[in-house]
Amino acid sequence: MADKIKACVKFSFPAVLSLVLCTDKAGTAVFCLLSCFLHELGHIAVLLGEGNIPRKITFCGGGIRLDVGGKYSIPALFAGCFVNFLLFCTFCFGKSEKIQLFAVVNLLTGLLNLLPIRPLDGGMLLERFLLRHVSPEKIGKVIKAVEIIVGTAFIPTVIFMFENGFLGISSLVFLAYLLSLEIIERE
Repeated sequence: MADKIKACVKFSFPAVLSLVLCTDKAGTAVFCLLSCFLHELGHIAVLLGEGNIPRKITFCGGGIRLDVGGKYSIPALFAGCFVNFLLFCTFCFGKSEKIQLFAVVNLLTGLLNLLPIRPLDGGMLLERFLLRHVSPEKIGKVIKAVEIIVGTAFIPTVIFMFENGFLGISSLVFLAYLLSLEIIERE
């Protein structure tokens, strides 16, 4: 019998999705959602190619998470961002503004996921790197320090982008929700 991938939709997913769709004045929410789905499909494609069937896909307010029952391979970790960057390269010179917007959303999705903050791809890649180059007892401290530094730089950047019209209120609400999720999960 073939292994089945379980899907779980937490209440926060439709709640945040509804809020984002209702407050999206720029028309980017659908592109963001599509970009996230394609990102995760990139992970899934490589995982399946490696014979590693994801156990569960969880849709929550903070995004889409895959449970592979262990550690991702490095190619599988890069696959989601690779898909986003490939889509950016494919559509960045599109003739319509909507196509170019889809390209930019994919670029930003890929870059955001490469931030060295767990559970993002970049955070897991950082952890893999540290496992090879830093003693195990120091890894947690190094990761925490990197996350604090990146977070300290990221928060003012988001505020600047919001104040200058690059981000809407829905993006701010979404990012605040992500931050609160991470704080709650770590306690």
